[in-house]
Amino acid sequence: MLALAVGALLTVGLVGCGNSSSQSKSEPVKITYWHRMTGSWNKAQQKTIDDFNKSQSKYKVVATSQGSYDALQQKLMAAAKSKTLPVMAQAPTTNIGDYVKNDFLIPWDSQMLHGSDKLSAAQLSDVYPSFLKAGEYKGKYYGLPYSESTQVLFYNETLMKKYNLTMPKTWDDIEKNGPGLEEGRSGNAGDGPVVRRAAGRHGDAGRP
Repeated sequence: MLALAVGALLTVGLVGCGNSSSQSKSEPVKITYWHRMTGSWNKAQQKTIDDFNKSQSKYKVVATSQGSYDALQQKLMAAAKSKTLPVMAQAPTTNIGDYVKNDFLIPWDSQMLHGSDKLSAAQLSDVYPSFLKAGEYKGKYYGLPYSESTQVLFYNETLMKKYNLTMPKTWDDIEKNGPGLEEGRSGNAGDGPVVRRAAGRHGDAGRP
């Protein structure tokens, strides 16, 4: 089974993972981890992995970057067919349902919520509830928050007034205002976009 880092979250328990049962008991347990990180993000992540590997001798995380979510998805689907899935992978939360239906994943619940190694109440409260909820599917947790972003909608109040638009409060409102939200409306390219979406790190949420 696969363990996912969805949302990127980490979803644990890829079915049919490729760890060999012939691994020597004296060797650390190898945890294969596929992700899409590149550049400075990949370097920062690898440092965390190296620090973890050096901190103990029971486990060894071996990370492999697939370069993009598309490439990662293709690799995971191919590995599922050949039963060579990694132990863990990074994936968008929207993939969890399909992965579960195809029997790629096992839930975190027995490790995260129950047993001697379960997360404490303080540890659980340290995770944004909405991010933790994103890894849940049909009452069970298959992913943990990782590399999550906060979606923010910016709007240009001056242009909203210029084109007689009201601030949308629902997705239906946005669709209704669609024609007026086009960049360079009526040929006024200098106006720029009326509304723009941006994604930032969740740690920046709420900061001015």
